[in-house]
Amino acid sequence: MIDTSYLSLQPRQSCVASFQIFYGIGKIKATRLNSFLLNHPVQTRFTFNFKEVIYPSTGLDIWKKIPKDMKIRLCVENHLRNKILTYCYQMYRLFQNLPTKGQRTKANANAIYNLNPYKALQVNIVFYHALEVAYKKRELLNNERYDELKAFEEAQAQKEKMKKEDQKQKSRRSRQEFIKHQRLKS
Repeated sequence: MIDTSYLSLQPRQSCVASFQIFYGIGKIKATRLNSFLLNHPVQTRFTFNFKEVIYPSTGLDIWKKIPKDMKIRLCVENHLRNKILTYCYQMYRLFQNLPTKGQRTKANANAIYNLNPYKALQVNIVFYHALEVAYKKRELLNNERYDELKAFEEAQAQKEKMKKEDQKQKSRRSRQEFIKHQRLKS
């Protein structure tokens, strides 16, 4: 009988490259992350919740199963925050949804979109947008475009206000539809 515990799927180079680009981690960490995702018995749970790989999970105790040198907790948010603080060109390209390390845009657009957990899987998209807004503010401030910065901040405040109003409208609409549906039943 063959012992399958030693068999493992090899990491895909496209995934490794994407992890490197979007999380700012090195090739070794990206390879380890990719092989962990491929070979962990419950890896399907991480497809929609990428944070379970990055942070300790109370239910699964993943972190006890991985050697200490393979742990990458907090790497995603920390690296993104560091890039925001250093105001680098890579972040500028990332928030424009363009390749960040010299790839051809047309050839790589689909692959990068599909492999970016923030955009493709909608993981922690609120955090991503908060970073995007922070980056834009920093960009305008560093370039001394104060009028545009003021207009941008006003637009963000207006968006937040509209979001709240939309949520109220949705709840009202759902209540009205429920009442209408109940009347049709009787």
